[in-house]
Amino acid sequence: MQRDFEIIHTYTRAEAIADGVLIDLTTNYPNEAKLFKFPVACTDAVWQIIDQAATNKQHHQTHAGIIWDILYMSIHGITRRFSDAEHLFTVIITGASRQQNYTLKAICGPSDDLSPCITILTEFED
Repeated sequence: MQRDFEIIHTYTRAEAIADGVLIDLTTNYPNEAKLFKFPVACTDAVWQIIDQAATNKQHHQTHAGIIWDILYMSIHGITRRFSDAEHLFTVIITGASRQQNYTLKAICGPSDDLSPCITILTEFED
């Protein structure tokens, strides 16, 4: 039985990037994002951790260096795999807060054109 549904609202990945909800790492940090063959973005919550650590003058880190660490560990630091498309990983980021070990989530899903893309989120974000 087929039912007709009215779409009430859509929110695309492109709109999320334009709104700052997602940060496009592939465009803004192409050297670091080349670890992946698909486009990669992070949520604003992850970006806040990156930015706090990079702007903390006591730790002498750059945005690019922290992003490299996150993307590298998303491949090599897997701690829990939910599926082939979603897993948790741990990365050490100093200077963002007292916390140093961050558990983040990587999800590979469809982009607006249904091609694969990767999103890095905090552990409890959806």
